[in-house]
Amino acid sequence: MISDTHSGPYMDEETLRKYAKAINDLNSDIIVIPGDLTNSNRLEVHPFVNAFKSLKAPKGIYASLGNHDYFSDAEYVARTVQNDSPINLLRNNSDIININGKNLCIMGVDDTRQSGSKQDDVLMKYLDLTIERTKAKMIEKNLDYNEIPKLTLFHKPYFFEQMAAKDLDLVLSGHTHGGQVVLAKLGPVEYFHLPRSSKYISGLYESGKSKMYISRGLGSVALPIRFNCPPEITKITLV
Repeated sequence: MISDTHSGPYMDEETLRKYAKAINDLNSDIIVIPGDLTNSNRLEVHPFVNAFKSLKAPKGIYASLGNHDYFSDAEYVARTVQNDSPINLLRNNSDIININGKNLCIMGVDDTRQSGSKQDDVLMKYLDLTIERTKAKMIEKNLDYNEIPKLTLFHKPYFFEQMAAKDLDLVLSGHTHGGQVVLAKLGPVEYFHLPRSSKYISGLYESGKSKMYISRGLGSVALPIRFNCPPEITKITLV
């Protein structure tokens, strides 16, 4: 899992290629990228796809869009990723893969341009649409929606309780950059350069039967600075 590459002024193609090699060296079955592929300009997608053309995962490479992908031209970004890279961009849709005889559903939910943690009804509609489409797909394949584990790419982590209420097994998010600048860490408490807008910052969270993992991401915004918050490539083992 990687997130928030923010291809752009602070993340060039050469650096992205180094990350691509590091990701491939993990030899993962699946690679997932929950959003913010680009920073603010649609043309930034080209260094992204040039670098990540080399990504390899036998069971698939999946991504969803983040809010920064909407800053310029989300349709152009999406079309370029789909046409010029091995990445399967899931836009309010899903794929069902089989690993060692077991089915796994991967869902990808689109985002909106807004950055904050205030309630976003559009995102919830996107999630409901994704679930509806996934259930229809499973009926066609004679599969039971309730019996298949669901992994959901959802860029913003702020709405975890609502997602957990829909019995999603694992939500993978980014967006927060883990705070990007963490002024101090005192035990489990972290102090940021900006006030917290949400309790969901980085790492693993649980609600009922659902879990969510938030990546600190690779890139940065505003300034190319990370403090007490290194970029992250995460290897998750599903059992």
